[in-house]
Amino acid sequence: MFTLKVFQFFSSIKSGLILAVIYLFVIALIVVIWLQTLISPELLLRDVFTLTDVPPYYGLLSNFGIFLWCTTASVSLFSAVILSYKKRERGFSLFFLFFGLISLILMLDDGLLLHESVVPKILENIFSYNTAEMLLPLSYGSAVIYSLLKFRKIILNTNYKFLFLALLFLFFSLVADHLIPLPDGGRYWLRDGENFLIEDGFKLLGIVTWSFYFIQTSLSRIIYLTRHTGANRLK
Repeated sequence: MFTLKVFQFFSSIKSGLILAVIYLFVIALIVVIWLQTLISPELLLRDVFTLTDVPPYYGLLSNFGIFLWCTTASVSLFSAVILSYKKRERGFSLFFLFFGLISLILMLDDGLLLHESVVPKILENIFSYNTAEMLLPLSYGSAVIYSLLKFRKIILNTNYKFLFLALLFLFFSLVADHLIPLPDGGRYWLRDGENFLIEDGFKLLGIVTWSFYFIQTSLSRIIYLTRHTGANRLK
């Protein structure tokens, strides 16, 4: 009993230190935003819908996709930490770590328009806009392929059909975005604006399926672990 209380005491101190570090980071970030003179602090702190005076439903499905990326990253990284406490679960822990980080990066890409705007502008003096725009998607694709090969044995022991269905949807979205443009910016056999329905429709289906796969796999693995070891031994 005494040992348990000592452990809880030091655990609370550790949690307090972690929270203190997070507070310091947030405060430092706010101070930097306040002191810098390149961008108005209001533009960095206030809600984008308030700043632009547009209805909150603008970009609704795009934001929903970002929320799903965030959910997948959170669940996967949390599962990676939980499973890391069991040596025989190291493979699954690394699996969730890799794909959790990929989901996190894709969330940042969608939220900050990295491959569509930021990176092409940074590299505009080195590559053409179209080439620079494709660099990050190619990097993401390479990371996914590497992870698929690295964890192929683990993936084959899950409902992998959902993962490959997600990748198929995302690939179709990429095709609709890059491989069938017309010189005037339209798309073959599509009326004005319909290309977004095809591209973003496939993308949203891909994100939903991706999120479903990793949440289901995380839940299944943790349930399996608790049933075979006992919840009290996960500490």
